[in-house]
Amino acid sequence: MKLLAALFVVCFISLSPASAFADYTYTSPTNFTQVPKEPEVRALQGAVIRKDSFTLVVAENTSPWDAYVSYGYVKKSQPLRLCRYWQISDIYEFKLRSHFNNAVIAPQRVHF
Repeated sequence: MKLLAALFVVCFISLSPASAFADYTYTSPTNFTQVPKEPEVRALQGAVIRKDSFTLVVAENTSPWDAYVSYGYVKKSQPLRLCRYWQISDIYEFKLRSHFNNAVIAPQRVHF
């Protein structure tokens, strides 16, 4: 049985080496959306933000500053393995940024 399993693995690798040895690297997007005229999230307030085909819910006390949500994406490539998962669509990366100076804001932990 073990010999049969080993033979299957060898055949799989020889027939499709690209899928057996997929790319394990991911590079963050280089282009993110720009600063809007008005903040999308006011300091210490929650918000529901609609971006293209996404709806983001920002909880209260997430940011002590006026902020906006910026995002970038990496087009789907074949194949790209991310840990145990395979990329099946474009990868979107969202960042909460200060409306004042464009700094990335680490969301604050909400205490109940």
